Amino acid sequence: MKKKYRIKEILHSGRRGIRNEPCTDEKYDDIRGRIGWVDIDEIKQFERYRIDLVSDDKFDWWTISEVFELGVNRNTGDIQIETANSIYMLEALDNGEED
Repeated sequence: MKKKYRIKEILHSGRRGIRNEPCTDEKYDDIRGRIGWVDIDEIKQFERYRIDLVSDDKFDWWTISEVFELGVNRNTGDIQIETANSIYMLEALDNGEED
């Protein structure tokens, strides 16, 4: 089931920068803070994943590189997606689900 998440942070995975330091590449500026639909059941290890962005003037979606690991906070519903290049920290939002 798709749920809304805010892209809270994008961090280095350690392969291209110091692990857990913020990614400063300008390409991330336009998606940091954006809201997108994510279905954690559709995220597969070693495959790319597309986040469908909500109300974005510049992008309709953002594709993340191959997923290495997915973590879910049971208390908050927040998720962490580690990819080949970055770590995406997504904040769960309570305002809507899509089947």
